[in-house]
Amino acid sequence: MNSKTFLSSLLVVGITTLTLLVYVGCKKLDLVRIAAVRTDPASNIYSDQAKVNAEIIDLGEESALVDHGFCWSTGTVPPTINNSSVSLGVKSDLITFFYTITGLAPNTTHKFRAYIKNNSEIYYGEVYEFKTLPGTTPTGEWLHYDDGINFDGIGLTEGGSFDVAIRFTSFDLQDYDGFQVTRVKFFPKAGSPIEYYVTLWDGNTPDLVYAENVSNINVGNWTEYYPTEIYTINSNIDMWIGYWVFEHPAGIYPAGVDDGPAVSGYGDLFSQDDGDTWDSLADLGLNCNWNLQVYVTNEKGVEVELVKRNPHRPTVDHDVTNAQQNNISSLKMSNQN
Repeated sequence: MNSKTFLSSLLVVGITTLTLLVYVGCKKLDLVRIAAVRTDPASNIYSDQAKVNAEIIDLGEESALVDHGFCWSTGTVPPTINNSSVSLGVKSDLITFFYTITGLAPNTTHKFRAYIKNNSEIYYGEVYEFKTLPGTTPTGEWLHYDDGINFDGIGLTEGGSFDVAIRFTSFDLQDYDGFQVTRVKFFPKAGSPIEYYVTLWDGNTPDLVYAENVSNINVGNWTEYYPTEIYTINSNIDMWIGYWVFEHPAGIYPAGVDDGPAVSGYGDLFSQDDGDTWDSLADLGLNCNWNLQVYVTNEKGVEVELVKRNPHRPTVDHDVTNAQQNNISSLKMSNQN
């Protein structure tokens, strides 16, 4: 059985209040803890993006952190939240956290640092810098089987957890040996309390390579995620890109799909036993593909559209009927249309 080991993209943070009382002779001194955050060096640096990293190392005396995030600039002075910045919201514990900054100018030095904020103060971490790679911003298309438009949502009748995936065979990947997976996007139809984990599997009988929690979900729209673990394509084995839907309630249909035609066995795979066995939505009478797409990048930063060369995608369209949608036992559509 494949067991999931998770790399959490943004863990939840919280705060405790602590005042240290120290007596010097007969005089009592109140030593107040000050909140602190440490900036770490950037990673995954490309011509238009970089991953910035940090850790909250002290929560201070306040009862809550109201915000944490990063700020960056190309200036000579340390950046503040008045420069370019991203807010990552309220947290409730000591954590490491990160963010992928996109849309950066190529061949340019950027300064950045982390910050945390309580009810009265903003605390900044150390300033680091990185230089983006030369060249223009990579452009390209997404690897996918869907038509790019959400039609409906799918979920378990009784609620619970399941995996979805799209598959590219070793034959499909022959021209892309050594390319890297740089982005994944999918279409979640529902949010909390449901959790989503981007997954990557490889092999003809797939083994789980990684599962990463996606904490910032764009419900009812495309959610784009930059994996923290870089995966390099091996053209001798199959590659499966997907996500795990964790503990969705009954009556909710969280996994977005298009309206077909299904690319059976490639664009519509699902598993209800942590990836030990995989089935196709087409086997349940559902003629659709997951709204699930992935970018790959070669060593020069050129992103390539694999789907144009994929022999599995059909060329004839036909509709999903209501009878097909309702002919489901454990996995079903919401039938919202």
